[in-house]
Amino acid sequence: MELDHFWFVERRKIILTLLKKYLSNFKTSIGIDVGCGSGYTAAWLSENGIPTAGLDAHPGFAKLQNQKRGYGFVQGDIFSIEPRSEFDFVLLLDTIEHIQDDRQFVDQVCKMLKPEGILIMTVPAYQSLWSQVDSQSGHFRRYEKKDLSEFTLRPHSKLNLVRAFYFYATTLPLYLLTRKLAKVSFRSNSEQKPSPLINFVLKALLRFEHHFLTPLNFPFGSSLFAVFKKRAH
Repeated sequence: MELDHFWFVERRKIILTLLKKYLSNFKTSIGIDVGCGSGYTAAWLSENGIPTAGLDAHPGFAKLQNQKRGYGFVQGDIFSIEPRSEFDFVLLLDTIEHIQDDRQFVDQVCKMLKPEGILIMTVPAYQSLWSQVDSQSGHFRRYEKKDLSEFTLRPHSKLNLVRAFYFYATTLPLYLLTRKLAKVSFRSNSEQKPSPLINFVLKALLRFEHHFLTPLNFPFGSSLFAVFKKRAH
């Protein structure tokens, strides 16, 4: 599904755009996708010249691992080890909303970053958009920009927030329709497997939205993207 689904396709492209923009050593960088799920994003980045390992508590990446795609995958719990500062970037893509103590989790993940390394995070936006879909998906919360700033304000935090912006603004009407009106679950065919025509139209809308990310930020959207940089000291 991730190969051609409008939501995943554009998320990958934005991640690549952000890595190119904010990594000073982009061409020699090595990263890790924590909570990588199926592992497709890590494999896609690796196959596009950006070595990216995958880490998850569940072996959903087994198929790609068996195919020897990507930079490598590990099944495990990051609290069972003491991470080393060895990665130029870390991805947390729609991960921390599944973690009860998200602050402690981000602190642990931050230990994996080299000084001045980049952490890219995506989370579902607005607690006011909470629905049964969040409950079914195992979410503990949704986020606003001020919540992301709080990751940098803790006394022992080593992160600076470089940028935070909303995305999926152009597809927000569909989001509201499926959740608030039609009560359609995220697991339903309407979003997981849209028709080829709907998928094409939504990908086009998101490409249009992506085009305007550099000159401006949309004031709303169903997801938040954030870029953090680890302090040098």
